Amino acid sequence: MVSNQDAGHSQNLGLVYRSQWSYNGGMGRKKWNLKDRIFKYVKLDPETGCWNWTGYKDQGYGCIYIDFKRFLVHRVVYELLREDFDPELDQHHDCLNHSCVNPDHIIQLTNSEHQKLHKLLKMRIAA
Repeated sequence: MVSNQDAGHSQNLGLVYRSQWSYNGGMGRKKWNLKDRIFKYVKLDPETGCWNWTGYKDQGYGCIYIDFKRFLVHRVVYELLREDFDPELDQHHDCLNHSCVNPDHIIQLTNSEHQKLHKLLKMRIAA
């Protein structure tokens, strides 16, 4: 499991991204639309409802670079599409598919809750 700290993004993206879904790179860089950039690499699985990330992954989790910082894509999508995003909480894939970026498949948990849930899941698998 990649933690929030490991991915280097304990802070949230901020209102610039959420309100406009676009970003002007500055210093002569091309303006891009974050929504288009993300969904270019998303493939819908009609059976599960998962939005599977087909771009770069680290340990199975989709990653994207914004302003030279690496972010987990499921957290970026959750923050952009849901009002209840809390950067202090972990985001757990309820579908158990680490490539999924569908915010409806993500549950926000404290780190302690997240660790307990993963222990329970490992015990079920082992049984």
